[in-house]
Amino acid sequence: MKLFIQLIALFLPLLTMAQDVKFIPNKGQWHNENLYTARLPYGSVYLESNQFKFKVLNPKDKTVIHDISHRVQDFEKLKAHWFNFNINFVNAREDTPKSEEIPSYNTYNYFLGANDNTWATGLHAYEAIVYQGIYDKIDLKTHSNGSNFKFDFIVQPNGNPDVIKFNFEGLENLKLKWNHTIALQTSVGILELAKPYSYQNINGKRIKVAVQYFLDEEGVVSFKVGRYNSNYPLIIDPELIFSSFTGSFADNFGCTATYDDLGNGYAAGTVFGTGYPTTTGAYSTSYNNALGTSGNATTDIGITKFSPDGSTLVYSTYIGGRGEDIPHSLFVDKDGDLILLGSSSSNNFPTTATAFDRSFNGGNDVSLNGVIINTLGGSDIIL
Repeated sequence: MKLFIQLIALFLPLLTMAQDVKFIPNKGQWHNENLYTARLPYGSVYLESNQFKFKVLNPKDKTVIHDISHRVQDFEKLKAHWFNFNINFVNAREDTPKSEEIPSYNTYNYFLGANDNTWATGLHAYEAIVYQGIYDKIDLKTHSNGSNFKFDFIVQPNGNPDVIKFNFEGLENLKLKWNHTIALQTSVGILELAKPYSYQNINGKRIKVAVQYFLDEEGVVSFKVGRYNSNYPLIIDPELIFSSFTGSFADNFGCTATYDDLGNGYAAGTVFGTGYPTTTGAYSTSYNNALGTSGNATTDIGITKFSPDGSTLVYSTYIGGRGEDIPHSLFVDKDGDLILLGSSSSNNFPTTATAFDRSFNGGNDVSLNGVIINTLGGSDIIL
């Protein structure tokens, strides 16, 4: 037991510490319109062809997700409050070529649902995605500054920055402030579009260029750019700041950990999946929603492998279906294979062709050391 507790203490903080935004490509494991997904503080961003979709959780409800996962008293009555909003690029080109920059060392695997055509393995995350030619002679680059989401407009020589326009869909209020920032009001907190920064790299020197937002009566944002040398690229660099959303990216809760003969560490827990945003505005999810009945939220199993010194993430794997999936135990056999024991209420939990039983039988709810894990429709053991 002492070793088990030490492993949990060693590896799970690595899952929850602050991190840069990483963009994971959609290879069939998510909604078709979603090209890339990245985790943000208390939410996610989904990159589409000419818009970004954001889903954020009220920071005060972080404990609600935890309490639902751990079945505190009256957890069925708990609700988590979310907000969806979009950034739409006005008159932007659709289906522009995308390029990926700086792949991650580690890989991601997704075994979600019974249809193996939607599984994806060996995916690398990227530090930046470039939309090439989203406007004439203008590229759009998404990346991050720590946990803040950035999207740069790269105006190529003789491009016209005046054509760059974007608006916000789903916000409660939008305001251009005296300090040249834009406040984005949601029901779960205030986000801020930081004062834009613009510059050119000329003969090895960075030349700052004056720029500020212009917000018209219809809520469309554009840029007022000062004098610059049109023979060189111009970079306009807004930054979306989660000013009231401080904290880690994690929405997972540790359940078990183990190690192998080489000293690699493995940790498994429940991962609260936010689901793809289909409408904008505020909404709430309850325990029943968390089981996937609304498509807004599910609890999947997340497994992460670390290097022996704990400094490097080797892979992360997500396994689950439309119900609630919980890991209970991990161990590595003599051949180096990782074995997982858990429970699932998913009637579409992913299985292999040679599995002992590929069907969901809706057994009794699980009791662990006297603590009953309630699920709708019962649960089965998974191995």
